[in-house]
Amino acid sequence: MSLRLRLALWVGGISLVIQVLVMLVSLHAIRAVAIESAQAEMQRLVQLGPQAFSRGTPGMPGAEAFVLSSSGEILDSPGPQHLPDLRTALTLNLVTPGMRGMAVLPGDDPVWFALQPIGPEGQTVGLMERESQIMQKLNVVREEILVAGLVGSLGLLVLVWVIAGGVTRPLLELAEAARHVARGKLDTPVPEVPQRDEVHTLAVAFTRMQQDLKEYLHELQYTTALKERMEGEFAIGSEIQRTFLPALPAAREVSLMDSRIILATRFRPARHLSGDLYDIFPLSRNRLALVIGDVAGKGLPAALLMVVTRTLVRAAARDNTSPAASLSRVNRLLCDENRREFFVTLQLLYLDLDRGKLVWANAGHPPPVLVSTEGLCSSLKLPSGIVLGVHPDGTYTEEEVPLAAGETLILFSDGLSEARNPRNELFGEERLARAAHRLAGESVESMVTGVLDDMKA
Repeated sequence: MSLRLRLALWVGGISLVIQVLVMLVSLHAIRAVAIESAQAEMQRLVQLGPQAFSRGTPGMPGAEAFVLSSSGEILDSPGPQHLPDLRTALTLNLVTPGMRGMAVLPGDDPVWFALQPIGPEGQTVGLMERESQIMQKLNVVREEILVAGLVGSLGLLVLVWVIAGGVTRPLLELAEAARHVARGKLDTPVPEVPQRDEVHTLAVAFTRMQQDLKEYLHELQYTTALKERMEGEFAIGSEIQRTFLPALPAAREVSLMDSRIILATRFRPARHLSGDLYDIFPLSRNRLALVIGDVAGKGLPAALLMVVTRTLVRAAARDNTSPAASLSRVNRLLCDENRREFFVTLQLLYLDLDRGKLVWANAGHPPPVLVSTEGLCSSLKLPSGIVLGVHPDGTYTEEEVPLAAGETLILFSDGLSEARNPRNELFGEERLARAAHRLAGESVESMVTGVLDDMKA
């Protein structure tokens, strides 16, 4: 059912009920007024006496006159249709000789009496009339009121229908425009509402919403295109960044130095571009440099500083036999060019395979974990030097650690130790050590995979 029809039925129905109630009250009031008027007229006529009326034409159509003696005998009787009612009234003492005023004989059609004593002989003149006769004119008025009420109700329904159409038509047009807008047709014209009412306010708000939606979609398209272009550029940047990392195949072991050392690596940046770095490069025929570090921050600036740091570390390591001296040189160079005050944590390890020795220095990076052939795990202890790129006069110490055949060294960034599982539990270095102990004796590839699985669990 349409809004227009519901509105017309509601308003028309309520008005019809009100009219019926008013009509019933009016009819009741008219009936009382008619009876009182008839009584007053009858009393007026009987007070004038017999000379004021003759039988059948007493000045009131339908009224009958009669005369009673002082003993109650009917001296002048009404018409044959009214005579039985007069006798009944006399029998019931509703009408008595010498009575003055009004009396009523109850029944299906009550009979009204008006009486007035006349003359010295105690006679009483009276008028009698059935209530149906009194109400005859009222019935005509009732019919006229009913007809007028019906005509008024129909007219009101028509008026409400027209007014409701004026209210609902703009709403229906707005609803149709909204459907077109919902389908993406944002240029759909909004119907004009000339009246300055709530519907006009709604139309203005709809127009403003339509304009805002067009602007939003335009900005969204622009933002989406810009984001896609940036993601493409970041993807290219990520690929370029990976070219600066060692060219080792991912997810499998690699043997170096005549198979005397086996490596497995994982690099999983949090974003396309990352500041994490690792590097592996030979220093001589039997010496290998291992590097792991983390540039503070994420994204493009961190990735660029990572590339710079890797280049500086390679250059410094080839010119210095000491990892501590190499870190000092890299720190001075970074401080000279570090205008944005980034810093880098980094470990530099020199592995001498002939001597079975590891010499390493640390610049604020989490220490590596050494796993023995029996599965014992220990973090390499060394006073951590200041992070790179903060203070040009920073100094670093180094330590020599003997390595036995079959031992495993785990180097990692804080992205592993500070990772959280789905239950928001921190992985931490303690859980890393437990995982390494459980995986001792496995291949280095299996150990890397197992540690990452424990991190997610």
